[in-house]
Amino acid sequence: MAENERRRALIAGAQKEADDAEATRVADAAAVQAAEGTVQRCEDRLSQVRAALGKVAGQLYQGTGYQDLRQYGVNGQLDQARTLALDVAAAEAGLAEAEAALTAAQRRLAASTGAATAAKEKLERTKKENPDLPPTPPPAPGPVPLATAEGTGCQAAVPGLTDVQAANAATIVQVGRQMGIPERGLVIGVATAIQESSLRNLANETYPESLALTREGTGADHDSLGLFQQRPATGWGAPADVMRPEYAAGQFYQALLRVPGWQDLPLSQAAQAVQRSAFPDAYGKHETQARQAVSVLVTVSCVPPGWVVPVGAPVVSGFHTHERPGHHGVDLGAARGAPVLAAASGTVLAVVCNASTGNCDVDGSPAVSGCGWYVDIEHGAGLVTRYCHLGRRPVVRPGDQVGAGQQLGVVGSSGNSSGPHLHFEVRLDGAPLDPVAWMRGRGAPLGDDPKGG
Repeated sequence: MAENERRRALIAGAQKEADDAEATRVADAAAVQAAEGTVQRCEDRLSQVRAALGKVAGQLYQGTGYQDLRQYGVNGQLDQARTLALDVAAAEAGLAEAEAALTAAQRRLAASTGAATAAKEKLERTKKENPDLPPTPPPAPGPVPLATAEGTGCQAAVPGLTDVQAANAATIVQVGRQMGIPERGLVIGVATAIQESSLRNLANETYPESLALTREGTGADHDSLGLFQQRPATGWGAPADVMRPEYAAGQFYQALLRVPGWQDLPLSQAAQAVQRSAFPDAYGKHETQARQAVSVLVTVSCVPPGWVVPVGAPVVSGFHTHERPGHHGVDLGAARGAPVLAAASGTVLAVVCNASTGNCDVDGSPAVSGCGWYVDIEHGAGLVTRYCHLGRRPVVRPGDQVGAGQQLGVVGSSGNSSGPHLHFEVRLDGAPLDPVAWMRGRGAPLGDDPKGG
């Protein structure tokens, strides 16, 4: 009897090693897919800014773009070229870091794949060495935790929805608000998830790893996963990502923003343009319920504002002023050492030291060119924010996911700077936007109006 127990213990130990090694391999495979996505985003960003720089350089060289030159002056056009050159350098640095991270992830996957293979072989040998006992089956998986409203801070009762459904709807609304999506888009998002999954985060046996993730059921529609039934095979992302409600909602909204005139379309048409369902007219029947849910969720504490002020300080130099037509952001006159916050959630694209002296850990001056220590954050749909002249190396790295209000670094005076301040930019598809107007429109107004603007 004791011998049988010893053999069973050997088999159970080998089985656990094999299970743990396979779990590590699956996690490393998901990390490789995520790193590949970051590399692709960085490559797209680099192509975008190179094209923009080429356009401006062509205007200067060929003498075209007369209207732009007349409006901003040659110096403004040169400033724009210099800024775009900085963007190219940042994008190249971000791509290099992303590629290095991908290489490291691929190495980890190769190692964990080898370890998983070795563990499986060890398990088979252990079973063969103990022929008197039936092979020990893999341990039955424990209960998978179900997502609940606990921890979301959402205390609102949404008519017609369970607590779990309300928590998922709150996530969809919260992500949309962080991306600056108007309320019409929030309603489309919630209605789509009601139709696709009944607002439940669904796994799928096509991806066994999804069964071990937090879920509220198992679906059976092709290889579809999550709240929006997105298919990894068609480019929505890795299974582990699609099963995260925040990621799934962000992907849905990014696709929605690419639909021409989506705000003016009937709900079913807008949703169908994203989802491409076999039942294109089904989404509209949920519009009333979705609208009721959104009307509740936008007023409760579980849905914080999507945009925050990066630093509390007055605007001391404005956007595209008469004196500085090439100034593509605003300067916020904050004190040295003040925390610099992410204006909205997103992915860190670049963390760069850019100063003609090569040293961003000391104060710059008007004679120094460059942005000093700076951070670029991508918020989806071509939107990027930039934070310049930080006092020391930022605390984030390219590829990091940051939330609205998360600290990036501290105010300083590195690079082309005459004193401590934060230079803040907002760009859409590479084109600079007025940060004062943009932030005011998102409920996070910056400081006083620019002097002399």
